[in-house]
Amino acid sequence: MGDHGIVIPPDSLIQLPDIRKLLSEGRLKEAEELAAPAFTGIPAIRPKKKIDPF
Repeated sequence: MGDHGIVIPPDSLIQLPDIRKLLSEGRLKEAEELAAPAFTGIPAIRPKKKIDPF
């Protein structure tokens, strides 16, 4: 599959064990608060392509 222009923050996987632990303890709100910023994709910045009509 191709590049969809979304970048996941590189330190996201560091948060995963803590998120899993919170989930297993039933602490869903805390897990959500930790996961939201860690796993929200960031749009990649791409230069606009110049289209040549000829």
